[in-house]
Amino acid sequence: MDMMSTGIRTAVGVRITASDAARLDTVGEQVRTLLSRLAGTRSAVFESVGGEPWPAYEPDPEALALHHIDQEAVQATADFVATGGQVGDLVVDGVRMRVRVLSDATESLRGPTDQIRQATVRAAGGSGRPISLALLGRTSFATKPAALRAERGELAAYVYIDLKDGVDLQGYVKDAQHEVDAAIATKQLDLSGGERIEWAGQYDLLAAGQRRLVWIVPFVALSMIGLLFLQFRSLTEAFIVLVSVPFALVGSFWTLYLSGYTLSAPVWVGLFSVVGLAMQTGVVMVVYIDEAFHRRVRDGKLETRDDIVAAHAEGTILRLRPKIMTVTTMAAGLLPLLWAEGAGAEIMKRVAAPMLGGLVTSAFLTLEVLPVLYTIWRHRQLLRAQRNGGTIEAEVGAVPAWARWSSDRHGAV
Repeated sequence: MDMMSTGIRTAVGVRITASDAARLDTVGEQVRTLLSRLAGTRSAVFESVGGEPWPAYEPDPEALALHHIDQEAVQATADFVATGGQVGDLVVDGVRMRVRVLSDATESLRGPTDQIRQATVRAAGGSGRPISLALLGRTSFATKPAALRAERGELAAYVYIDLKDGVDLQGYVKDAQHEVDAAIATKQLDLSGGERIEWAGQYDLLAAGQRRLVWIVPFVALSMIGLLFLQFRSLTEAFIVLVSVPFALVGSFWTLYLSGYTLSAPVWVGLFSVVGLAMQTGVVMVVYIDEAFHRRVRDGKLETRDDIVAAHAEGTILRLRPKIMTVTTMAAGLLPLLWAEGAGAEIMKRVAAPMLGGLVTSAFLTLEVLPVLYTIWRHRQLLRAQRNGGTIEAEVGAVPAWARWSSDRHGAV
């Protein structure tokens, strides 16, 4: 799942970019050694570019001058034999095939260096007898990378880091970055010009998500306040509903702590779902309490704090059964995910865990905390009206259209 979402096989990795394969191996091994000693690291593995022997040929300048042969022709001939005689590509029926020039059967039984030595070249201009490459230089084997990985036009390699259970991803990367910066400052880790060390994996997704959340969260919060104000025509009621968010998240974070889950992209999905659920249930609860309150104001039955308590108790009781049904049905649907197995189960567990905890604290909030806050606010309005010698109707203001409709409907019933 990590490979599908981030491109690397572990939750966190280090991407190293350099100008050549040798520097990738050198820097990668230094980073692997440094991070292996860091607390929280279970294992660190460097994906080396590898190496395999390839035939190489080194011309002898004195021999080339003696036989009056061009060095570029000698090197081109040696490379042609070493690479298998490939001269180009040929497309047949939509299939691209390599075109090679092969020696006879007896030559193919020889080793690559023997084949290079047996190849011949002529002097410049094509005159003179053929000269064997064995007389013009030396053959050997050179180690070259088995595979090269390029990203964004640069050579790259990875150090894959497996974290111990319960290690916070963001906290680990912060400590690891501090260690890497200290090693660079003390020259324990020597980076040349153009070489970089970058963090990848789930951390990269979290960092990108946090950068987006910096402006998304304020925008969404202002939108929520605006929509709530349009609904209730009161900033106080809008903020009473917004109180549901931190209370709901208390249960979510306790569940994450007890489950041993750290913050990740799936966890954020679960937390945002809890915020939406808390807002929805808070709005419905305040609407029911408001309906009972305004009906008593219209009927002239709201004179003391007990009348306000009776109004919010009526609205709370009307929402008791629907709220319990909502929490029960959602919990019944989410609980099996905590014991799920198979592909994608680890992601679904981290989505379901904060939602389950948030359901519990959200239910407590909407049934207990919101009515208390509403009562305190309305009681202060009542006391202010009594001190000023006015009426609660004047202090409260115009009854919202939805409350008037609900009150008329309730009275007709």
